[in-house]
Amino acid sequence: MAKVKHARYGDRTSSESDKDGKSTRKFTGVWDVHLDSNDPDPISGFEVLRIPGVPIPGYSVYSPRPGFVVPFTICRSATPNPVQGSRRYWQVACTFEMIGSKEQKEQPQSADPFSLAPTVEPFVETTDHVMWYDYDGNEIVDVFGDLYAEPVRAPITLKGVTVNRYVSSYDEHTLGNWLNATNDDDWRGQPEDAWMIRSVKGQEVEFGTYTIGQLTFEILSHPVEFKVSMGGAAPKKHRTGWLAVRAARSNTFLDTEGDRVPFRREKAGSPVSMTWLDMDGHPSEEMLFHAFRTRPQKDFDEIA
Repeated sequence: MAKVKHARYGDRTSSESDKDGKSTRKFTGVWDVHLDSNDPDPISGFEVLRIPGVPIPGYSVYSPRPGFVVPFTICRSATPNPVQGSRRYWQVACTFEMIGSKEQKEQPQSADPFSLAPTVEPFVETTDHVMWYDYDGNEIVDVFGDLYAEPVRAPITLKGVTVNRYVSSYDEHTLGNWLNATNDDDWRGQPEDAWMIRSVKGQEVEFGTYTIGQLTFEILSHPVEFKVSMGGAAPKKHRTGWLAVRAARSNTFLDTEGDRVPFRREKAGSPVSMTWLDMDGHPSEEMLFHAFRTRPQKDFDEIA
């Protein structure tokens, strides 16, 4: 049986920064592969990479020495080369990349990987969003108090985090239950519905003697907040960026008899026009918005 051993003389650690200034830690190492006399000679490096114990790109977690691993580091490349033309002795140069900026220390490969703290990497991005109020709290309406035919859109900054964590297992149902969900309670200093999971990916990894799952979440926080009515309740401030918001406006209203009738600004016979409605469907001078939760809620404390 082939013997695979991590040759520590080849270890190297480095850091690289991308164009956005994000730093990534990388580890390189060399694994010696010695074939026994009764092992068949491999005819290619591809066969060497299939020998048990050789790190597998996209699967193996970095193990700097026997019995220990560095969490959230994943093999990115493995390059086999025969030593001095030998088919019995190979060296495999491997590169590992640390996911997230959080410093990770060596852990015994027998340690419980599910007890390890997730990595959290912050980022920001910009998007356009319909604005009902400006940043001074003023209503964005015309001189008649009506909404503009073309909604006002403005650039806003979204704060986000990329979270990596280990799980015992996962499937498409696990990923689907998290995708597009919003937080059901305060999380990372932001209130209910402020955060939304834009993407969640899973991959199987080799953590020492374990084969486990690694989930990567990309989560965004939306800053837009104003008074809305939800589920027929009295209006109150709520994060609305990930909610469906509709203005309480109509060209009909409920009269004192409870009948739905056309709204006219002037006397009977004048053109029908739009009006704001209060919670009871009566004409109002005040803006009112109804918000609807069109995404599922989840307990984000289960993520990090």
